[in-house]
Amino acid sequence: MALARLCYMQKAFSRWAVVRSSLEPRGHIQVCLRIKPFTALERANGSQGCVSLEDSTSVILKPPKSSWSRPTDKTAGQAIQKFTFSRVFGPEATQEEFFEGTVKQPVLDFLEGCNRLVFTYGITNAGKTYTFQGTEDDVGILPRTMDMLFKTIGGRLYTKMDLKPIRWRDYLKLTKDQVREETALKNSLLRLTKEVDHRNSPNGKAPADSKGVGNLSKGSEQSSRLSLDNFSKFSVWVSFLEIYNECFYDLLAPMSDDKKKKTLRLAPDIKGYSYVKGLQWVQVSDCEEAFRLFKLGQKHRSFASTKLNACSSRSHSIFTIKLLQIEDLEMPRVTRVNE
Repeated sequence: MALARLCYMQKAFSRWAVVRSSLEPRGHIQVCLRIKPFTALERANGSQGCVSLEDSTSVILKPPKSSWSRPTDKTAGQAIQKFTFSRVFGPEATQEEFFEGTVKQPVLDFLEGCNRLVFTYGITNAGKTYTFQGTEDDVGILPRTMDMLFKTIGGRLYTKMDLKPIRWRDYLKLTKDQVREETALKNSLLRLTKEVDHRNSPNGKAPADSKGVGNLSKGSEQSSRLSLDNFSKFSVWVSFLEIYNECFYDLLAPMSDDKKKKTLRLAPDIKGYSYVKGLQWVQVSDCEEAFRLFKLGQKHRSFASTKLNACSSRSHSIFTIKLLQIEDLEMPRVTRVNE
């Protein structure tokens, strides 16, 4: 009902939900609404009158003046509807304000060992990509999340690749040969990101998104809320997959010679929890590496042209961060895995 009404109003909204792990007590979902700024055409035809913020959690919608179904005296009151969310962000909200009000707390929870899921939904051209990824001058929630993560970990980053997450919450102690394979895979992926950058950037300059992450890193502040154990170190791993036509595809896997993607499948671990079997995990050392891998995966996604968006994603994508807490550095052991 709400989505149909929003589409009928001919105004773009993107909605963001933060989900606590179902294994934790008091699990719940927080749903935030972000209103996209009106275009010059929408302002000219009076469409901005169809949306108004009642307060920080409620929005009032009514048919725009240009609506083809003009309300009568009897239906005028029925056409005006109120929707309530965990929080509403108006068109003037900045990327920083949106991050602070929605995703910062889940990132803090994640650093303390909780599992968190953040997802977005909305119609095509609603502004989901802008909010999630951002631009060179104003990066979105993913680069801000990675920047905050590495800033908080600071000098407690575990840089070896000998402890790797597998399945749902397990990990594997790698041999020296396996570590070399992991290193070679990561280096090959990072080389691919440079090739993509050179193809898409004049004169071989650094891409806008990478530069934006660097600028954010210089200006961000480490959270003082956390009191992480000084005897622990943290290993950060990422994966990136898409769901397209009911199939799973690894966006960080090398493409085959015939350009076909290998189909992955869901499988249960020994405890019955589902995971994507064969999904590639890559260890990252800083926020820029993580975002470069994200950009590489974006190039492998399925896109098509629509009437609203010339380069619209035709799939659902899932970018996952896993954090391994490691103790006893003389004989390292993983004490916690969360994502």
